[in-house]
Amino acid sequence: MKTTLFALTLLMLSAPQAKAQDKSVLELFGITSAQEAGAIAVPVFSDPVPARQTDLARKYAHLDPKGQVPADLLATALAYYDANLKKIHNPYFLSVVDFSQFAGKRRFFIIDMRTGEVRALLVSHGAGSDPGNTGFATLFSDAPRSKQSSLGFYRTGEVYYGAFGLSMRLDGLSATNHRARSRAVVLHAYKPVTETYAGPSWGCLGVSPSVIAELTKDLKHGSIIYAGFSGSAAPYSKGGLDIF
Repeated sequence: MKTTLFALTLLMLSAPQAKAQDKSVLELFGITSAQEAGAIAVPVFSDPVPARQTDLARKYAHLDPKGQVPADLLATALAYYDANLKKIHNPYFLSVVDFSQFAGKRRFFIIDMRTGEVRALLVSHGAGSDPGNTGFATLFSDAPRSKQSSLGFYRTGEVYYGAFGLSMRLDGLSATNHRARSRAVVLHAYKPVTETYAGPSWGCLGVSPSVIAELTKDLKHGSIIYAGFSGSAAPYSKGGLDIF
């Protein structure tokens, strides 16, 4: 891991006001009450401190020994993780999704914070983020019914059985994804995710049914997932600018 690449440079976008999510869509994912849809208490998370970049690089030097995770996304995720460590209920895993990568690439990185090892999986993006069905996500939004993926930090929630089988709810912690629960954006088993390609979802993080059991076991109840876009230029997202 190259310490010189630890830069906190992600621009995020505030989602506009939108109409409430259709009840039928919420029920599809097993969300049946107003409490489940958006009234779950989420702790206030803190902004990272840029001046500590060198300290963080040293502290977490054991992570990702094979260099699988894009350095810019890893730096941003680690800064947020470290700044909020006392508030994270499941600090044993930190996950990064790189939506700049092709849907046929293993772009969902699960980092074991104890050993430093990284597991890379295929994961779907929203069909609305890829209107041309090219395999690349180019549009991001937190708007209801957009079927788009949202960038930002997520906290994992409850594990449940829904329309797609074993699933895990997500709470958005950023201005760009704070409607995740009310939009029924979750992590779930998804048959269109094969060994070679992740078919589009309606905005959820869909993974192969073969990995969902272990994944939910590791990440449930308060782990952090960071969905970002590596590289110098992040794509346009509906809303205003917001920096973590």
